[in-house]
Amino acid sequence: MGIQLTAFFNVIGYQVNVWNRTFSDAKLKRLSIEKRILEKNLKCAPDKQEIVFLDNISLLPPVITIEALAEDLAVKQGVLCELPFELQLNGLFTNSSSFSPDEIHKNAQALHFFNPIYSVKLVETTCELDVLPLFRDIQDAGLTVVHTKNNRGYIANYVLFREIAAALMLVEKFGYDTGTIDLTFAALGRQASVFDVIDFVGVDVTKRILENLRETDSSVTVPPVLTLALASGILGRKNKTTIRSMLDKSPIN
Repeated sequence: MGIQLTAFFNVIGYQVNVWNRTFSDAKLKRLSIEKRILEKNLKCAPDKQEIVFLDNISLLPPVITIEALAEDLAVKQGVLCELPFELQLNGLFTNSSSFSPDEIHKNAQALHFFNPIYSVKLVETTCELDVLPLFRDIQDAGLTVVHTKNNRGYIANYVLFREIAAALMLVEKFGYDTGTIDLTFAALGRQASVFDVIDFVGVDVTKRILENLRETDSSVTVPPVLTLALASGILGRKNKTTIRSMLDKSPIN
C-alpha cells in the first residue's frame, strides 16, 4: 500500500517524501505504473510535485505523516519511535485497519485506503473531516471518505473479513466449491470474489488481519485452511498462486 499511497498523493498534487526499509527497481517500476493507473481512473490534478526518496528515516521532514508498514504492531511502533520530530505536530495517520490507531501511537489517527485505490474508492478515518484540507483533496479525487470509530477493522474490514472467513468455513465445514460461493455472493451484489480478494491481499496478510481482529473480538474466526495454504506455499498474487488451487483440489473437511 505504501507504493499506492505515494502514487495517489503525488497525482493529486502533493510532494511526497518516502522512506522505505528497502528500495528496488521493481518497486520504482510499480510506482510508475500505479501513477499512470490512478491518473486514468481518478479525478487527479496535474502532477506538479516531486517524489523524494529517503534512505535515512532521520531525514523525513515534520509534515503530515502516513504509516503504511507491515501489519505487525511491533514493526509499526518500532519505526515510529525513530521519527525525528514530534508526531502530534502536523498529523500522524496509519493505513492499518486490523489495529486501532491508538494501539500504534497515542497521536495516530486512521487514514485507511483500500487495495487497489483506483477500484475501491473508499477511505476510512477516525479524524474529523473538517480538520485538514487533505480530506477535501481526497474527496475531490473521487473517493468517499467515511468517519469511523476507533475499533479494529473500522466498518469495511469488520464486515469484509467476516465474509472472507465465512466463505472459507463454508468450504471447510460443508464442502462447498468456490464457484458456487462466488455465484451466490454475486447475486447478493458482491462485485469481487472473496477468493480473488484473498489472493490480492495475500493469504498471509488475510490470516494476520483475521488474527488481529480476533484478539479483540472472539466472534471472528480464523479458518484453518489459511494455515494449510501457507504451509503449501500458497501466498496469492505475491508468488502467482491462488487459494482456489487448494480449496477446489480436494475436500478439506
